[in-house]
Amino acid sequence: MSEGLLPFGLGTMQIPGAWEARSQITLLEPESTLDADLKPTVSASRPRTNFVISRAASDGKDRYEARQEFLMNGAQAIPQFKILSDEDLFFDDGVEGASVKLTFPATPVVQLVQQHVFRIDADLLTQIVVTVDTHRARELEDNLLAVLKTYTV
Repeated sequence: MSEGLLPFGLGTMQIPGAWEARSQITLLEPESTLDADLKPTVSASRPRTNFVISRAASDGKDRYEARQEFLMNGAQAIPQFKILSDEDLFFDDGVEGASVKLTFPATPVVQLVQQHVFRIDADLLTQIVVTVDTHRARELEDNLLAVLKTYTV
């Protein structure tokens, strides 16, 4: 894989006409970047920082409606999640995204912070999620949002 480029082409496949098509790719940091000084039981429970990029038909929704739908579904699925901020975000290619940052417990000992960004390109909705352990939340602001903003279609 070339550094700096998303891997894997999506490919093509015949699907039944009534089916909904979605695609998703997950990018994980190397395990070697996790804190080796942590106790094995703790480090084993710490998630690797990751990006998940999902694409689907927008079904006429704009970026704000997509964010609101996500928040409504998220509140039902994970009642303990807390919204930290919601704002607009501009990608490097000029496309505007609707963003929300939230936190929630993944396990009794792991609290996560996620940044969800929704953008519309033609009739496709892209949702990009960056997930970090709360111990690494500063990295989200300092580095990972800049990486997220480089996404382009």
